[in-house]
Amino acid sequence: MSPDVILRSIADPRRLRALAAVVLGARSIADITRATGLSPREAAAAVRRLQQAGLVESDGAGLRPAYEKLRAVAADDGAVATESDVPQPLRPFVRDGRLVSMPAQQSKRRALLEHLTEVSFDADAVYSEPEVDDRLRRWCEGSSVDHVSVRRYLVEAEFLVRAGGVYARDRARLPAATAAEQHVTAMGLR
Repeated sequence: MSPDVILRSIADPRRLRALAAVVLGARSIADITRATGLSPREAAAAVRRLQQAGLVESDGAGLRPAYEKLRAVAADDGAVATESDVPQPLRPFVRDGRLVSMPAQQSKRRALLEHLTEVSFDADAVYSEPEVDDRLRRWCEGSSVDHVSVRRYLVEAEFLVRAGGVYARDRARLPAATAAEQHVTAMGLR
């Protein structure tokens, strides 16, 4: 776990509220729902992401903060995010939490896009284009990779879907397609 992963994990207000509830003693999804006002589905999704990031653990008594892991990060000598948060085959393309380049090989490009999607976008959220751009711009700062191109790659690979000017990982979360989008789809251009 790195400071970058922690920050990305709590950047979503729902996940931050869920983490705060766990820190204050919530031990179950029902406890989190009562404490935060999140729906059970939102609370479960937030906890899942927090567990994936290593911020929340589950034991016989229920959920609890992963204090040991957080202490280890705090005790770190200030080193930047480790590459251990990035799957081994993708490490040549990601350095210090930033994209260095996009893989030419299709399978590696797809794996990298999937990784970016998993760590940058909540499965249950809907994002405006500026929000998507902000998240991708962080990955592309200081590199030759253009965040707009990455956004296009994510849509083309169907890791993100777009309708009505908003983006999501799940098409069911989007509003109905506009007439123009329906025509584009009917022509086979999407």
